Amino acid sequence: METRTNILIVDDEPRIIRTLGRLLRPHYQTFLANSGEEALDILRNNRIHVIVSDQRMPEMTGVELLSRVKQLSPNTTRVLLTGYSDLSAVVNSVNEGEIFRYITKPWNNDELFEIIRLAADISLKLFDIKAVPESTAETNDDNAVSTILALDSSASLQSTLEGVIGRRAQIASVSSPSGAMDYLATHDVNVVVTNSSDNLKEDLAFVKVAKANYPQILSVVITEEADSHRVISLINEGQVYRYLTKPVGLGQLKIYLLSALRYQKKLLLQPELAVRHQVAEIQDEEGRKLGASLFQRLRSFFGGHVSPMV
Repeated sequence: METRTNILIVDDEPRIIRTLGRLLRPHYQTFLANSGEEALDILRNNRIHVIVSDQRMPEMTGVELLSRVKQLSPNTTRVLLTGYSDLSAVVNSVNEGEIFRYITKPWNNDELFEIIRLAADISLKLFDIKAVPESTAETNDDNAVSTILALDSSASLQSTLEGVIGRRAQIASVSSPSGAMDYLATHDVNVVVTNSSDNLKEDLAFVKVAKANYPQILSVVITEEADSHRVISLINEGQVYRYLTKPVGLGQLKIYLLSALRYQKKLLLQPELAVRHQVAEIQDEEGRKLGASLFQRLRSFFGGHVSPMV
C-alpha cells in the first residue's frame, strides 16, 4: 500500500471520525475534519487523494464540500458517506460533486475499505497524469463532430437535442437499449442521453453496461421517476455524468450537454483520464439479468472478445 496516499475524512460526528480513522490509519495517512471549512483548509495545504464526506453537516453539506473540492483539486477522488438518501442531495452529488461512490450508513467495513483502496489507486494515477492545458482541449480538432446518441422510445428526444445543441454535435437516435448497444458496437459515440419512461429499468441497465464497456462515453439520464436509490445505483454502477428529472429546462440541458462535450474532448486527448470512471458491479438481480442480456448482444459483434464487466 502506498505510504504517500492521503485520505481525508469529514464528519461532524466524533464517533464516525474515530471509527473511520481506526479503519484506515494502518494503511493510509489519514486526515480528520469536523466541518467543511476545516476540510478545505486541510485540502489547501496537503495533497489529498481521497475525500470521504458525510452529507448532513452544519454550515456546509457534503455535496457543497465535494463540489468545491472538485474545483480546488479535481484529481481528488470524492466519496459521499451518509445515512440519508435525500433525493435532491443524491442528484446534486452527481450534477455538482461528480462523486465516485455514494455509500450509505451503516457501512460494511470490508466494502468501504475496498472502495477507498480503489479510489486511492485511481487518484494516484490521476495525479501522475500531466494535465493538458484547457486552451488545448478547447481548440484541438475543432472540426471534429461529436456524436450524441439519444435513447428514446418516443423518438421526440432527437429533435429536442438538435434544438438545444444545434451544429455542435451530430444526433443519432435509437428506440431501445438493444438498438443502442448495436449502435455503440458500430459507431463512435461521445455522449448518451436517455429519455427513460416505459423502459426505465432496461434503459438504466443499458447506461451501466455501456459505461462498463465504454468508459469514455458520458451518460445523461432524463427521467420522470424521482428515486434516490436508482440514482445511487447509477452513480456506483454507471458513473452517470448528469441526472435530470422532468420537466427539464432546455437551458439547463444545454449547459449539461456542452459540459459533457467539453469533458469528452478532454477524454479523447487523454484517454487515461477515464480511469476515474470505474464502475461497481450491478447489484440488483433484475438489473444483472438485463445487463447480461445487453452484454451478450455487444459480445456477439466482436466474436466473444469482450471483457465480462457486468
